[in-house]
Amino acid sequence: MRFAVDVMGGDYGPEPLASAAVKFAQNHPTIELLVVGDAEKLTFQTREAIEQCSSISLLSHKCFVSQELSATSLVRRKQQTSLQIALDQLQINACDVLVTPANTGAIVVCSKKSLGFFHQLKRPALIGQIPHVNPALPCFMLDCGASLASDIKRLKELYWLGIAFYQAYTGQDPQVGLLNVGEEITKGDRQARSFTMWQEKVNDLYFNGNVEGKTLFTGDNQLIVTNGFAGNLVLKSLEGLGALFFEMIQSCHADGKDALLKEMSRKLDKDQYNGALLAGVNGLVVKSHGGASERAFYSSLCRAKAFCEKNVLKQLSDNWLQMVKG
Repeated sequence: MRFAVDVMGGDYGPEPLASAAVKFAQNHPTIELLVVGDAEKLTFQTREAIEQCSSISLLSHKCFVSQELSATSLVRRKQQTSLQIALDQLQINACDVLVTPANTGAIVVCSKKSLGFFHQLKRPALIGQIPHVNPALPCFMLDCGASLASDIKRLKELYWLGIAFYQAYTGQDPQVGLLNVGEEITKGDRQARSFTMWQEKVNDLYFNGNVEGKTLFTGDNQLIVTNGFAGNLVLKSLEGLGALFFEMIQSCHADGKDALLKEMSRKLDKDQYNGALLAGVNGLVVKSHGGASERAFYSSLCRAKAFCEKNVLKQLSDNWLQMVKG
């Protein structure tokens, strides 16, 4: 298994991400890692650790995609960035998966250029895991911000893409909920109402109706469909809630409740959910949060490993083709 790891473009520079890559390589010695980033921005300890670890190599490159750079500006500049170098490795099959904290717009544009999209897919989607109370099955949400488009065609596309992914990742059929302002089929904007009306005609076994924000984490649905704008807002709100909850736990000194509070904190820890799949591109691309800590970036590497082990890309692509043809 071979990883291309772009450590440039994060909020805290390449050091914590490269350090996470080193720890991952040390814990998974059979996995080869190519780290792309500015060697001068790394500490002596991290550079030395990379040199001493036989399964990890460093390709030093200074030019990167900042979080502020728009996709159109990136296309105009035509610069060779760390993201593009890592994508090139994926394109020529020199690696199995790419992990990057680069901004989403740039990842989508560069992935389209280097890898291309699935057959008849207009836009890819970011699929991220979210916490919920039912531990039996994981819960995922899409789109988490790859595209802000929200017409009825996009919602249908997300619906089938999400199902194809969930089947590929878990081997099971999900119950799917559409994020909306109410459970009734008459609620929501024109696109949401059109989607539920379409579902009444389709009447498949997956759709479980509209889901409100207050029931998003009950586990009744294993897949949440929404547009990229709302999906990204949900993720960012979860991050803020997790941080608030952690601060509240830190200030709580109730006797006999330490174990309970620690377990609740663990389940709400945003770092363990870091790493969203860019589903719909002809290559395995995992998007880490731009503000990821060392621990969070390590989680995204672990998620990339799981995607590889489950052969998610091929299964997802095959499932999508069957749905398109069907």
